[in-house]
Amino acid sequence: MWQKFKNLDIGIKIICIVSLIVIVCITGMTVVTTKQTSEILIDEAEKLASNVAARMGSLIVGQMDQGFYSVKTSTITLEAFLHNPNNESQSVMETIVYAMLDSSDIGAYAYVYLDRDDFANERIQNPKHRLPNGRFQILVADKNSGTDSAVEVVQANEKILSIPSVQAALSNGKPNIGVPMEIDIGGGTQCIVAFNFPLLIAGKVQGVVGMLVNLDALGKEILSQNLSVFKGDYRFLVTDDGIVAAHPRSNYFGKRMWDVNNNRTTQNIKQVVQSHENGVFEYLNTNGDLSYAAIYSFEIGHGMDEFWSVLVTIPRTSIFASLHSIITISVASSIVALLLIVGLLYWYVKTQVSSRIRNVWRVLVEFFAYLNYKTDVAPRELRPRAFDEIGKMAIAINENISHTKENLAATGQIVTEISQIVTDAKEGRFGKTISAASKNPSIEQLKCVLNEMSTTLYDIVGDNLADVAAVFDAYKHNDFTKRVQDAKGLEVGLNELGDSIATMLKLSNEYANALEESTHAIKDAMNRLIEGSHAQTSNLEQTAGAIEEITSSMQNVSARTSEVIT
Repeated sequence: MWQKFKNLDIGIKIICIVSLIVIVCITGMTVVTTKQTSEILIDEAEKLASNVAARMGSLIVGQMDQGFYSVKTSTITLEAFLHNPNNESQSVMETIVYAMLDSSDIGAYAYVYLDRDDFANERIQNPKHRLPNGRFQILVADKNSGTDSAVEVVQANEKILSIPSVQAALSNGKPNIGVPMEIDIGGGTQCIVAFNFPLLIAGKVQGVVGMLVNLDALGKEILSQNLSVFKGDYRFLVTDDGIVAAHPRSNYFGKRMWDVNNNRTTQNIKQVVQSHENGVFEYLNTNGDLSYAAIYSFEIGHGMDEFWSVLVTIPRTSIFASLHSIITISVASSIVALLLIVGLLYWYVKTQVSSRIRNVWRVLVEFFAYLNYKTDVAPRELRPRAFDEIGKMAIAINENISHTKENLAATGQIVTEISQIVTDAKEGRFGKTISAASKNPSIEQLKCVLNEMSTTLYDIVGDNLADVAAVFDAYKHNDFTKRVQDAKGLEVGLNELGDSIATMLKLSNEYANALEESTHAIKDAMNRLIEGSHAQTSNLEQTAGAIEEITSSMQNVSARTSEVIT
């Protein structure tokens, strides 16, 4: 793979490497941005949920405390009034209870119950205030609690006394806030919570003053979609014991939240709620969605040690829905940016780098072919598009092409002159020198050597061997009168040789003439000698005959001597 990559064009390599870097950078940036965005979204979602929970808590506290302190104030007023009751007491008490309920936005019922004989049976002025057991009770109902007030006095109802918190106030003489519960007092089942204050007259519990808060009306405000900040979020209200006071699922009312939704995250929520803490925690809601739950705990009724908590749950999918959109947009933008960058890079590299490099490469190939004498046509010079590295390279190549052309032209001229000198040398002509100059040191050295050699040969041999050959040819034909004009070097020697031969021939001629004269004298002497020889020969022949006869005689004497001896 790496070998294949190395064999790619440089433009493709640049595009691949830059594209890889851009992809890595964009991917890294997208990952970091996604992570940071995720953290910011979670942080902002937690802040938003906490703010919503705190706002809901403040709203509930305000409305609850409004009813609570209305009951408390009315209790104080009634206690003071009941120390000295009169005939107008019952109507005044009715007015107080009426005003108590009318001042509350979330009160469903307000009541006063007296366990006194002076407020019982026939002493009860208004039959609506008489319970079946003859005891006194003022019961006021708001038929439109939470909206426009429609407060009216209704028939006393003993179901009020069946409320556990009412019984607790009568038995222990302490104010209390009940637990959320359902009750039907004639107008249909309602979800309520009771505020109760005992009536203490002379230190004895003689009755109870209370209000039933309409949790349905309060729940409408809590569960209103106007408070929704994320898709799928919801809010609910619980006591510190986990009793659900308001929930989108009405069947959860009055049940403990960790009983209806029992999981690990709910147990964590339980600890937070019971410890009256605030914060944002992971929570698997009743829809099975992993969520974040913002908890805001608050006290109802100052000093009552009664804490409730409002929970705002936001599904993670809703929080990250915008993140998914951001990721989609980021990825799409990254792809578009990548395509744009790669496209522009491809265009730029192809037109401003690769094509220019290819032109430089083409010219270099042609230049080296020209330099190595593979072609006699010099490459065309490059036209630099810019003065960057490639442009400077093109300028340098153009300068080298120009210098090389000049050098090769000069070298060609020198070679032409050398060829002419060699041709002349072949024909026996010497003395010419090379006048052209070259920037090549070796060529210049060769030129100097050849010039020196030509000059030396001129000085030694002369300027034209043809003249020497003609002289030698004349000498060959015994013509020693021919000479080399303006002789130099060897030609001088040849001329001197001709002069010497001519001188020698003159002397030889003189010697020949003298010899001829001597020859004639010798001839005459020879003739005379021949004649004398002939005479001597005749005499010698006669002498020889005599000698032969003497010899024959000697041989005969010798033979006879031998015979005598033997």
